[in-house]
Amino acid sequence: MQVRARWIIPCASDMIVSGRSLRTIARERAILLRRIWIVMMLKRVIRFVESANERDCRDLNLNKAEVLAALQCLHDEIVDGPPLARVN
Repeated sequence: MQVRARWIIPCASDMIVSGRSLRTIARERAILLRRIWIVMMLKRVIRFVESANERDCRDLNLNKAEVLAALQCLHDEIVDGPPLARVN
């Protein structure tokens, strides 16, 4: 799933509420906003760990490669996660 900010803005199909409640639309948008925020924060953390000094990681008993792999896996799970369920 590609996270796109364009879904935050209401579209014409949202103006006609047929079967979908406004609560459902708001919930979907809130979930999408959370996904966008988490992806942005994960990218920042990945960049931070990539720029970390190997010695600093050893001092904290962290394996830099393992941490990066785990963060990347988490990022991929969120980005490629299941799409939002549509309730009609």
